[in-house]
Amino acid sequence: DELRDLIPAGTSAVAEAIAGEIQGELRLNTPVRAVRQSADSVTVTVDDGEYVADSCVMAVPVNALGEIIFDPPFAPERARFVAEGHVCRMTKVWMLATGVPDQMLGAGWHTPFYWLSAQRQVGNAQLVVAFALEGALDPADRDAVERALRVYAPAASVLAVDHHDWVSDPYARGGWFVPPVGWLGAREVLAAPHGRVLMAGSDVAPEHAGWIAGAIASGRTVAADLVHRRSMPAFIE
Repeated sequence: DELRDLIPAGTSAVAEAIAGEIQGELRLNTPVRAVRQSADSVTVTVDDGEYVADSCVMAVPVNALGEIIFDPPFAPERARFVAEGHVCRMTKVWMLATGVPDQMLGAGWHTPFYWLSAQRQVGNAQLVVAFALEGALDPADRDAVERALRVYAPAASVLAVDHHDWVSDPYARGGWFVPPVGWLGAREVLAAPHGRVLMAGSDVAPEHAGWIAGAIASGRTVAADLVHRRSMPAFIE
């Protein structure tokens, strides 16, 4: 059903709705450098200061966790997973194209796009999202993108292309969570609380991992855990 149900106003509408419910201060463009715990608090260090709280919800992609200093440090098993990182290095491309069948869904191998889907009609064109293995396609080369799309839709003509380099993005360093060989049980290890730091996000979601639905499920689970923790005597002044 994930491919059937869409967010009419776009995914940014979800982020804006969540932000609208935050009662405290919302800080954007504020990279976290360190997270340190004491017996009764957590201190989050950023470039221009520190924030202290009873607990911390860490909704950071697994491959970006290694850029943050944790004190106390992670246990060896979790530290290994963070240091190695998961293996999703896909290239995600958005295209506006004509000659694409409505609601087309395709998967293939030995071709640049290994999976693609026509999301919706825009005028006389289709908005198409596609995924390529790392290095299989230059997303800035419109002609190459069009050739790759024509493997699935021979009459396709690409009008516009857009993409974001998630692999080089310092706040992602990869796509969705894809565990390599030898990572059996890694998600459970990475999702476990680290003292007063609760781990959240699509990478460690208890269900729908890799999807926005997974991030929401993870947030719901961690919020319930946090409410339970705050009801315990240690959190009652």
